[in-house]
Amino acid sequence: MNRLFFKFWIAWRYLFERGGSRLTSSLGILGLSLGVASLFVSMAVISGYETTLKTSLIDMVGHVLVVKRGSSEKKIDNLIEDLSPFMSSIKEYSPFLWLEGLLVHNGKLNGILIEGVDPETVQNVLNFESRVIQGRVDFGFEDKIIKVLVGKGLSQKFNLKINDVFKVAIPTGQDIYSSDVRPKIVKLKLSGVLELGRYDYNQRFIMMDLQSAQSILNKPGRISGVRTLLNDENLADDVSFKINTDLGDPYYAKSWMDHERNMFDAVKLEKRVIFFVLLVIVIAACFNVSSTIYVSVLKKMKDISILQAMGLKKSDVRHIFCLQGLYIGVLGSLFGIVLGLIFCGGFLWIQTHFSILPAEAYKLDFIYLDLRVGDLFWVIMASLLICLCSALIPAAKGANINIVEGVRYE
Repeated sequence: MNRLFFKFWIAWRYLFERGGSRLTSSLGILGLSLGVASLFVSMAVISGYETTLKTSLIDMVGHVLVVKRGSSEKKIDNLIEDLSPFMSSIKEYSPFLWLEGLLVHNGKLNGILIEGVDPETVQNVLNFESRVIQGRVDFGFEDKIIKVLVGKGLSQKFNLKINDVFKVAIPTGQDIYSSDVRPKIVKLKLSGVLELGRYDYNQRFIMMDLQSAQSILNKPGRISGVRTLLNDENLADDVSFKINTDLGDPYYAKSWMDHERNMFDAVKLEKRVIFFVLLVIVIAACFNVSSTIYVSVLKKMKDISILQAMGLKKSDVRHIFCLQGLYIGVLGSLFGIVLGLIFCGGFLWIQTHFSILPAEAYKLDFIYLDLRVGDLFWVIMASLLICLCSALIPAAKGANINIVEGVRYE
């Protein structure tokens, strides 16, 4: 135990002694810290993008979306009866009705998607209430005008304020395949603004209660499908696959992953690539670590020779200089994590005050950082391993010092 403590003490003293070694060691730790901070921030940003995209999807689409296509009369009871074999995996469900149309206001025109939801069940499946940034959730009618929630981008484009009244044109007919389709002008009143977390949704989404949407089509009880909340979100792909396989046409099920599967696959691949690319910074910093330890070996030749003459083994000398590399790795990783947290805070501040993310390309205009334990583990382990490897050659040089040569010129 005393021998082990002695090696730790000697390694620390050699690394941070007064003079040149302290400066070169500090520079080595600084370089490593910058590399670790870069890795830490990049992993937090990429993981945060994945988590933000996933959260925005689940909040607004649920775990599995089930629609029944090609039928002009769709009732909730009939649909749920057909889904009964899968109800053991479904925790909650809520019916919805889709309408498409045009919003015309202040001389501007924009395509819109209206979703009618059941106020009594929708909050069991979707988490849209937490995304209301202006106004409040208030469905129904006021002076025979339907009250709605709209996406943030849509409200900004048309400069819509709370309680503003605007008009939308919605095609109506016997069914969606009918040639007798006529536009119906409907007045809507803004009761709240939603931050849906996705650029495409914010630009065209309007939400109203289900009965109001059905009244526009003059089809009471009509629905487009149901959104479901599963007992386990990770089973969404399996459940949607079983529904598509067992029920088949006209049913179609889509999991939350299916909405942006290509994007999720790309994020996973890019995360691995960026990790190894930025790891080069850590490797470059460790060349400085290696040179620092090598200089320490040359400066301590006399001390090493004296210690060996007193009975210190070559393996002990090798351990001392390897411990120096480990010390630099540990300190560089710790300072790098602290520096990374500062950079993360700066990244969030910049996002708040400046638009740095092209939402049209990345679907999101704001990323919440996700600091995962697994990412942190691999960053620290990779840094420590590289630092330890960078100390092996100088340590071998120190262990092979000839005692006579070490003290000859002293």
